Amino acid sequence: LRINGTITQGPDDIPKGSYQNITLEVGSDITLSKVSWLQYHKERLDDATKTKFTYLFCLYDREEAMFAFSAKSGFKIVARIKSDLPKKAYSSNTQGTFYEQILKSIETYDQREQPQHIILAAPSFYKDNVISLIKEDEFKKKITVVSCSSVSKAGLEEVSKSSQLTKILQNSRTRLENILVEELFSEIGKEGAYAYGIKEVL
Repeated sequence: LRINGTITQGPDDIPKGSYQNITLEVGSDITLSKVSWLQYHKERLDDATKTKFTYLFCLYDREEAMFAFSAKSGFKIVARIKSDLPKKAYSSNTQGTFYEQILKSIETYDQREQPQHIILAAPSFYKDNVISLIKEDEFKKKITVVSCSSVSKAGLEEVSKSSQLTKILQNSRTRLENILVEELFSEIGKEGAYAYGIKEVL
């Protein structure tokens, strides 16, 4: 871990105000002091000590699928797969093969990362095509199916704010931040109760 900062005290041969890098390694001893703690600093520290929940998102349609995990802030997109069939070749059988490929990827990520919950999302016409392939009831209990308008990052944001996932994603910081930003924009739009800027909110 490399720390960058400005020197305020030290030997005479090191000019005050100059910049210094300090490298910390495993086993290094260091003392940190902070003059004052703002409330949100304490809240972030408290949040960091809580159990982290991991969610696997799979957004798909008949042509492509995207896999992402919830991250500390936002999402981490880990893979995209595309059907290798031309559009004119699509049939219920060929599409079924692609959905089986999606399910196999979900099962692989589930075994490897062991997410607390899996969210399947697709445009309404396709959203049951993967869940219908799952035979194990216990695995199905881990999955929630919702609608999305696109297989994209915007689709991920849309899914994270879905009212169907309110309880499931109650521990997701990404969901909370998205909802708060939406509320802020809503209040700005109607000249309601809002404030932004360091001086205005501290």
